[in-house]
Amino acid sequence: MKKTILLLLTVLAFSVSSRAQESSSQDIRWKRPIFLGVNGVASAPIGMRPGKESLILGAGFKAGLDFAYPISDNFAMGVYLNLGGGPAFLMDKDSPLEVRPGPFLDIKAGLLMLAGNLNSRPYIIGIAPFTGIGVCGQRKGNPLPYLPIELRFGRLLSNNLYITGNLNVGVSGVVFMVEPGICLGYNFGHKLKRVM
Repeated sequence: MKKTILLLLTVLAFSVSSRAQESSSQDIRWKRPIFLGVNGVASAPIGMRPGKESLILGAGFKAGLDFAYPISDNFAMGVYLNLGGGPAFLMDKDSPLEVRPGPFLDIKAGLLMLAGNLNSRPYIIGIAPFTGIGVCGQRKGNPLPYLPIELRFGRLLSNNLYITGNLNVGVSGVVFMVEPGICLGYNFGHKLKRVM
């Protein structure tokens, strides 16, 4: 009788512990991290004026905010915002020795997505289709404005750090600008979870 009771208690203990492990693993599986990051971008804008033989070179430094909310275990969607600027220098073919300084300014908002296992270094994809405005240099005191189109692609390196490569293209009737850049960011959202 004692052996039977001990056997039943042993079976009961194993079943309770296995159920506890099962429920804890389900809790972990259903907790999805929110992505909330701040970043800095270094870039090198290169501009041309349509129909004119002039070149604009500059340097850009921007700060940004990234947010994505988990929709499933492998996908999160949100928005990003970045703004910044730096110097831009216009050089004309007519006067190659004369360099005219001007501003480089840029502000944009875009759609941000995370794809892949959200708990293990997902990929970061961003797109900003004409949702901002920028200025790349000036000519005779007048700024050369453009509408930006930006693509971002990168990955979380750890729970906290992430990196993306950015390609910004500025289009307008007065300037065409290409701006490659690199973004380094810090994710504060790994401690924030959406529980399903």
